[in-house]
Amino acid sequence: MNLTVYVTCWSGTNKEWLQETLDSIEMQGIRPKVVYDERHAAVKWTEALDECETEFIHFAHDAETYKPGFYKKTIGFLEEHPECSAVFTCDIIINENGDRLGQTILPFPTQDTYDFKFIFDSMMKFGNFLRCPSVVFRVPKVKGLSYPLDCDTACDTAMWFNALIRGPIGILPEFLYIYRQTPKSDTQANVVGSVKAFDHTLALNHAAKLRPDLVDYQQRIALAKGTEDRENAVEAKRLFERSESAKEVEFYVVHEPPENAGTGILVADRVRRRNREDTDVIGYYVCPNPQGTLPPQVVKGVPTLFCHPNGFQQLVDKYVPNRIEYHHLLRWPISILGASVHQGDGVGKTLLSLWLHDSSLWCARWHSINKDNEVCNEPSPEKCEACCQVQAVDYNRKQQELKKYLPLMDGLYANSEYTAKWANKWLLGVNIDEDAPQSSEDASGGAKRFIIENPVVPEMPLYRKRIKIGYFGGFYPVKGVHILLDAMQKVKWGQLLMFCDVPQEFLKGRQIYGHDNVLVMGAYVRSDLPLLYNLVDLIICPSINESYCLTAREAIMLGKRVIATNVGGMSDIGIVEGGNADSLARFIQEVIDEKIHGGG
Repeated sequence: MNLTVYVTCWSGTNKEWLQETLDSIEMQGIRPKVVYDERHAAVKWTEALDECETEFIHFAHDAETYKPGFYKKTIGFLEEHPECSAVFTCDIIINENGDRLGQTILPFPTQDTYDFKFIFDSMMKFGNFLRCPSVVFRVPKVKGLSYPLDCDTACDTAMWFNALIRGPIGILPEFLYIYRQTPKSDTQANVVGSVKAFDHTLALNHAAKLRPDLVDYQQRIALAKGTEDRENAVEAKRLFERSESAKEVEFYVVHEPPENAGTGILVADRVRRRNREDTDVIGYYVCPNPQGTLPPQVVKGVPTLFCHPNGFQQLVDKYVPNRIEYHHLLRWPISILGASVHQGDGVGKTLLSLWLHDSSLWCARWHSINKDNEVCNEPSPEKCEACCQVQAVDYNRKQQELKKYLPLMDGLYANSEYTAKWANKWLLGVNIDEDAPQSSEDASGGAKRFIIENPVVPEMPLYRKRIKIGYFGGFYPVKGVHILLDAMQKVKWGQLLMFCDVPQEFLKGRQIYGHDNVLVMGAYVRSDLPLLYNLVDLIICPSINESYCLTAREAIMLGKRVIATNVGGMSDIGIVEGGNADSLARFIQEVIDEKIHGGG
């Protein structure tokens, strides 16, 4: 056989398993090339491809057993199919002890050869089903290709797509080798059902860049979602590792989940920035959960602890935080301010601080709006009693209870002059209009005051004003939504408003995954169309086929700018070639440029 068998090994290779591998190969009349090298396996494979002088090459692993006939059948297939760049086989899976775990079965009907689109579509649907130790390459077809290291544990999967550019592949449905599954295997880390299958998205994104013309709009959306899922998984892993190694713990106690509302956004950003610092500290966002305490989880990139409001003390006892910041205690019992923590001097003392984000802390019913739906600017016992039928005694009891915990605080903070003013007046009896020290403790008499500590406003992507483009219709291929979404990726300074229902799995809030200039407005009532047309500058009708398209004609009648495809019943008003995203994007961009530069 005109074949090189390359066995990659490293210092941790199991000698007994390696000997089984070598015996199974040599019994087929082949002398393998055994290479010990501590570098990444993909680097070694790429070099071996460049140096190989035979027609075929097989990268055997150091823990697999190849059945009699493996090489005869794989090489025989490639000789019968000179157009193919590689061939794979199925396998039987065993564990470290040799016990059978299962087998790899192709998730689709078998066929003679498989092209790029078939493999891409199947991997989008089923995950990875091509295991690395089975691949036999036709060297002249893949010469010059390299394993994409930026695809991490999925660099082998990405390599299959590189090879598919050069020619189709074969997949023999026979179980021609025995795969030994071990916890440390990078191959196993990227197979169907694996907890590390996130890396599979890297290979699929690599493939999408190789042949963007073969990727449909649903796959692009799925890839964008998969990319975000992977980024979230990587961040969750980083934060878990940080929590395991951290020497100090900080609690940031809030009344709502991360980024649920204003305070949640500010504090979540504070925790996120804290955990990005190069320290031995892990910060936890802590919020109430009426159903009980939950294990730690990462919510929007923030390590979060959910606990029952009455279980806060148990949480403190378990984690023993070095610092606790209390932010906006709306749904917490105020007694959590007195949680039993280290109150000694010096080493081991838990630092406590209370942050007020609005007036709700000192209203007995936690209200910021009065009975007339007006902002409550100057809370007092009398006003609260008249507003929400809270007895003055209830109000005073709450204030006295809060004041009881203030001496425990190392810092008292408000996020605006307004809040600091009323906190000092009603809680501490201090008029902030006097000369106030810039610390929470008066140097002369030791009297505490709320000081202003303006929070950092979280970073947000800021866009200049965009020209608003409207789409009114169903989210169906025949309506050309995939052409429109492709076109919007090529458009600058345009904002597409889609007035239609979009499948929930495509959505990230009101945006479609991977399309930051597309906003889903939801379905409309037809009688509202004349009003909705006024919300946009341009209306798009990108249908692949239309019998008439009443929407386009109504918009034209109302004097709106319309871009339609020249298909079916729109052929008399359409100007864009149906199904052509580049052409659609060009016409949209012309209108945008005209409006930006010409003011039209």
